[in-house]
Amino acid sequence: MSITLYGYTASRAARNLWALEELKLPYVHEKVKTRDPSIRTPEYLAINPAGFIPSLKDGDAIMFESLGINLYLAQKYGKGGLWPSDKAGQAKCMQWTMWSATGLEPYVITMLVQKIFTPEEKRSQAVYDKAEANLHGELALLESVLGKSPYLCGAAFTVGDLNVACVLSSLPRVN
Repeated sequence: MSITLYGYTASRAARNLWALEELKLPYVHEKVKTRDPSIRTPEYLAINPAGFIPSLKDGDAIMFESLGINLYLAQKYGKGGLWPSDKAGQAKCMQWTMWSATGLEPYVITMLVQKIFTPEEKRSQAVYDKAEANLHGELALLESVLGKSPYLCGAAFTVGDLNVACVLSSLPRVN
């Protein structure tokens, strides 16, 4: 087994690094940043034709998109752990992974952009406030589910929980 992850910890590669650590897999971490010229070389574009990070090589398997990478790692190496043994649990992992990207992350990203990456004179409080209000609705959904179970996909921590937690880990930066 030879796994290489391309990316850096202050990016979406963080969720892949967490998954690799949870699975206790040996891997090489190629610390490549978003604007690194190496991600535009033919060698890297063969790994990720979109020319961004993160990317993963696992033998002959080549992946990009952090959530897809995590689902792949969990399915291949985490059966009964990060990847539940039962079909219902597996479906919930996919459900919460997709929700983290579509129901949660857009609002968190909008808030991060407004609070950190947009020059102060160009920030829009209205845009921030709308994203924050929408985020509160999503967090209420999350709270209602976690009020009935300690984890999102059943009785144990899974890749679904990990993917949602990675998005939530950005929240302290927007408050």
